[in-house]
Amino acid sequence: VRDEPRAVFEREYGPKTQTYSPQNMTTALKISGPLPSINDYDAVDVEFYSSKSWAWETVECRWPGDIGLKVEKVKLPGVTDRDRAYRWGMRRRGHQLFRSDTYTWATTLAGRNSGYLSFCAVASDTPGLCQSAMLFGVQPVIGGLALESSEPLDWSAGGAHKIGISRLDGTLSGPYPATQIDEFHVRVDDLDFVPSNDPALNSPRLLFGPADKWAYPVLVTSADPSGGNVSMKGMPYDARVYTYDHATAPD
Repeated sequence: VRDEPRAVFEREYGPKTQTYSPQNMTTALKISGPLPSINDYDAVDVEFYSSKSWAWETVECRWPGDIGLKVEKVKLPGVTDRDRAYRWGMRRRGHQLFRSDTYTWATTLAGRNSGYLSFCAVASDTPGLCQSAMLFGVQPVIGGLALESSEPLDWSAGGAHKIGISRLDGTLSGPYPATQIDEFHVRVDDLDFVPSNDPALNSPRLLFGPADKWAYPVLVTSADPSGGNVSMKGMPYDARVYTYDHATAPD
């Protein structure tokens, strides 16, 4: 799997997106990251062997605001183009800026559905952020469908909210713009699948919250099965990392 921009949570991307929430976690989600330090890099220098000069050259990779007091120096054998070296270094710098957090959780064997750099929607139950519940039922109403939640839904953040639903295979349906009906019910315009009401099957899970915080977008970095569980680790997906993927190196 290539590390490249994803169509984050757009409905056409949904079938490829696995979902994880407290309902299918065996160990709760933990988000950790390093504290700011004077030893943190604030720039990257990439050394490459130029196909023009036939000599090693260095290209400075600086994001806006980078001072360059603590520079990570990287040598790239096999790269002979200045622009490619620059793009690599700017991607590396973006990684330092926006991917320092680590997401860890454990789940059932559902974790086997995710491989390296698989994209997934991960929910916790954090007040004012993402919330999760079980889907108890779906009923047609004027203007769409009413979804019944197993838990009271928190609308206190105000503004637009979205809701995603897990399919039987754990993939994401949605997210859909959500309209409040009451504490336990929310209306959506439509669904792209028919949720099962078979008690022998796992009930769909709801991932709900403010439009920009209804789930954490995560790229899986490891999924280690052991004793019926899968220990998961991931890093945040942030489209800013890819800002300079097609940039031209400055002179």
